[in-house]
Amino acid sequence: MFTCFAARKASNSHAEETDRSVRNLGHHVWRQAAQVEAVTRYEDDVKEVADWIDEQLPYEVTARLIGGKRAKEVTNAQKEKALAEKALAKSALKQRQKSAQAEKKQAEMAYEEYAKSRIDLNKFRDL
Repeated sequence: MFTCFAARKASNSHAEETDRSVRNLGHHVWRQAAQVEAVTRYEDDVKEVADWIDEQLPYEVTARLIGGKRAKEVTNAQKEKALAEKALAKSALKQRQKSAQAEKKQAEMAYEEYAKSRIDLNKFRDL
């Protein structure tokens, strides 16, 4: 608090106005505009980051940022949908693995049958 420079005074009344006070008032108006612009840029950056996060996640974060009564309901519904899609993908993967394993087992059984028939054929040739 004590490390800041004192603000240059600018008179608000036209009777007390001097060139220096007008210049000081202009400085304060410019400073206020710069601060408002900085806040606006910060808000835009935050919204841009939130949109980027939404693209990366399976559910939207902006529902929380926007707020409102339905924010929790919307977020929960989106999370449930994402979890259901994940469970569906997991079950499809298990099904594919199971069918691949069955095909592999069938191929092994066919090879064993072929090998047995070759052994039997060789036995009959020797006779």
